[in-house]
Amino acid sequence: MEKKVYKIFPGSERKNVKKFLEKMFLDGYKLINIKRNTYYFEKVEPKNVTYEFDFQILKKEEENEYLSYETDWNFTANRGANYWFYIVKDVNGNHIPFFNNNESKILFLKRNLKLYIVITSFMLINSITLFLNPFKIFNYIGYYSIIITLYFGFTALKYLSRLTKVKNDILE
Repeated sequence: MEKKVYKIFPGSERKNVKKFLEKMFLDGYKLINIKRNTYYFEKVEPKNVTYEFDFQILKKEEENEYLSYETDWNFTANRGANYWFYIVKDVNGNHIPFFNNNESKILFLKRNLKLYIVITSFMLINSITLFLNPFKIFNYIGYYSIIITLYFGFTALKYLSRLTKVKNDILE
């Protein structure tokens, strides 16, 4: 039996997406597909799992190799460049980490940081263009654009902070 859930999560709220997917698996529904903001599930035996995602921009021919690389985690779905995996926790609630070494953590954080820098740059240019508009049609659209720019900018800073922390942990 298939179940479909429409749910909107802001781009950087992946922790909430993970919690949602883990709760669904506990309720007996495993993620099988994501299209826009609609999550598709299939009925399975309820299990205590952890979901994790990886952000990868891959060509079609690279995708199969990438998906076969991860042996402990189960690929379940992808939406664009976000690839979702899950692993069943043991009886103590533990599991093998998805990013199990510093190099993989750093590469993941760098990929996300680049994405949010590009988005923030685009939004900043858009905000400036709206602000400098000679027709003064800045009104609410411009203010919302600035708010969204700040949101993506702070998300980029969050990834930069995490990246710095991982690099400092390596140096210690």
